Amino acid sequence: MTNFAFYHSTGAAPATIDRMCCDELAALEDRDMLRVGLPHTLPNGRFLTEIDTEFFLVFGEERPSYVGLHYCPFCGRIVSRELWNREKKK
Repeated sequence: MTNFAFYHSTGAAPATIDRMCCDELAALEDRDMLRVGLPHTLPNGRFLTEIDTEFFLVFGEERPSYVGLHYCPFCGRIVSRELWNREKKK
C-alpha cells in the first residue's frame, strides 16, 4: 500500500512518501519534529486538529500532541488530502 506524502496545488497526482515537497520539511522529519503517516499508525498521542492529512507537527515526548498541516510551512505547497480533494472537485 502506498502512502501519499504531498499534493501539488496544480492538481497533479500526489507523490509517494519517499519524496517531500522541500528539504526543510524533510529536515523536520529527520529531527523528529514531524511525523508522516496515517493518524491510526502514529504512536499514542493527542490530535489537536481534525485535518485529513498525513503530515503532523509533534510536540511533547511521553505522550505527544499532533498538529495536522494543510500546507508546508516552508514552501507553501498543499500537503493535506482534505485540501487536495477540495481542489479536485472544483
